[in-house]
Amino acid sequence: MSQKINIGVIDFQNQPNKVLGTDADGNPELKDAAGLGAGVSEEQMNTAIDAAIDALLAGAPGALNTLNELAAALGNDANFAATVTAALAGKANGAAVQVHTSGTTATVANATGPILYLVNPASLLATLSIPFPTTPYDGQPFEVVFGGAIAAGSPVVTAVSFTPTPMQATTPSEVLSGETIAYRYRSATSKWYRAY
Repeated sequence: MSQKINIGVIDFQNQPNKVLGTDADGNPELKDAAGLGAGVSEEQMNTAIDAAIDALLAGAPGALNTLNELAAALGNDANFAATVTAALAGKANGAAVQVHTSGTTATVANATGPILYLVNPASLLATLSIPFPTTPYDGQPFEVVFGGAIAAGSPVVTAVSFTPTPMQATTPSEVLSGETIAYRYRSATSKWYRAY
């Protein structure tokens, strides 16, 4: 929330002709209530408090309209922003995205994180050889996405191969725009395995 609300104790006793209101900063205060006669009734006070609480909630959904529910939704994490920032830092960044637009042999640079390789030629490639990174780490994902400039469902590459030959190789003879081929490296065998 961007608005800070100060909540304090307001003594309604001995405060004739007063109603609960807010000052210029949105803080609660007692204001003169002309025409109320003997002062503020309990019903008027409760109505004013209910209205102030409703305004604070501003139509929040029932599952998130208390501080306890908001805290639970954030995992009761007092450092929620730092936790999310750290988690996002572990995701693939722009440096791990590489693009191939022409030629029959792709060039893949090594990376310290996941690699997303986009095969995005302006027209159909007859063949394409894609080398795996030369210094992979255990569990490193390598995902190749085909298409972009070529309409979805149309051929991008007539024949594609990976080097060195991966385990469980099921390289398709033709790859269509919108298709993805993914591998994961296993250091125990020094091999790339087809993920999907």
